[in-house]
Amino acid sequence: LGFSVYEKGFDYRYALFVLLCAPEYFLPLRNLGQSYHIKINALAAAKQLAYWFDENNSLEKNSNKPLLLNVTQAPFSFSLNKVTLVYPDGRVGVNNLNLKIKAGKTTALIGASGSGKSSVLRALCGFLKPQDGSIFINDVSYDTFDTKDLVNHIAYIPQQPKLFYGTLFDNFSMGRSDITHERVIDVLVKLNIKDFINNFPGGFCYILGDDGKRVSGGQARIISLIRALLTDKDIFLFDEPTSSLDEELELKVLDGFFNNFPNKTVVIAAHRTNLIKYADEVIAIDGR
Repeated sequence: LGFSVYEKGFDYRYALFVLLCAPEYFLPLRNLGQSYHIKINALAAAKQLAYWFDENNSLEKNSNKPLLLNVTQAPFSFSLNKVTLVYPDGRVGVNNLNLKIKAGKTTALIGASGSGKSSVLRALCGFLKPQDGSIFINDVSYDTFDTKDLVNHIAYIPQQPKLFYGTLFDNFSMGRSDITHERVIDVLVKLNIKDFINNFPGGFCYILGDDGKRVSGGQARIISLIRALLTDKDIFLFDEPTSSLDEELELKVLDGFFNNFPNKTVVIAAHRTNLIKYADEVIAIDGR
C-alpha cells in the first residue's frame, strides 16, 4: 500500500481504510490457524493419555496382578537387563542397556544430551515400555505388577514440570485433602526456602496461569519439587530438577533435600556439578 500510494498515486484515504479493515478481515483465518494448533496439541495429549484409558491396561482388568507392597517392601532397587526403549515415533531412547540402581541411595545418570537419561526415567515410571529386555524392581519383574500401582509409589519430575491454572496451593495439593498450608510450610523449611511463598503476591492464593505461566522456570521447578515431596513416596525420579536455579538457591535446596529426606531411592538425570556431587553413585549413560 505504501508503494502504491508513493509510486502509483493510490489514494492514501483508501490505503488507510484497507489498513484499518485488514485485521478484522483476516481474523477468521488467524483464528482458524490457532484452532488448528490447539487441535494438534489436543490430539497429541490424547495419544499420550490413551494408554491409561485402554481397558486392557486398567487396574480393574489386571486386578489379578499383585500389588507391589504385597510382594516386596521399600527401599526399592532397580535393574535394567538388555533394555531397548523405542518411542511411538520410532526414536530410539536406549539400546541394549544394562543398569543397576541401589535401594535407598541417590544415583545420578550422566551423559550427553540424547544419550537416553530421560528415557530411562520414563521407563522406570512405566510410561515407556521396553521393546526388548526387562526391568526389575527389587529383583521382581515390572511385568508382575500393574503399571498404575507402580506409579503410586513414584514421584516423577520431568524436564518441563507441568503446572495448571489455579492457585499456588492448588498446584501443591493437587486436590488432596490431607495437604495443608502447614505441611507445605514444613517442606519449605526443610528445603531451606521458608520465604518462598512470600515471592508471590497473595501467597498461597496467587493464581498461576496454564502450563506454568506467571512463574519463572526456577519457581516452576521448586513448586514441582515441593509437590513431589508432599506425596511422601519412596522413589523419586528427577530430570534436571535444579537446572533453572541460581547456584546459591540450588545449594540451599539440595542441602535441604538430602539432609531431611533420607532413605529414599533417588534417580536423577543430571548435568550440573552441584547436583552430581550429592549422588552416592554416578552412572554414565550411552544408550545408543
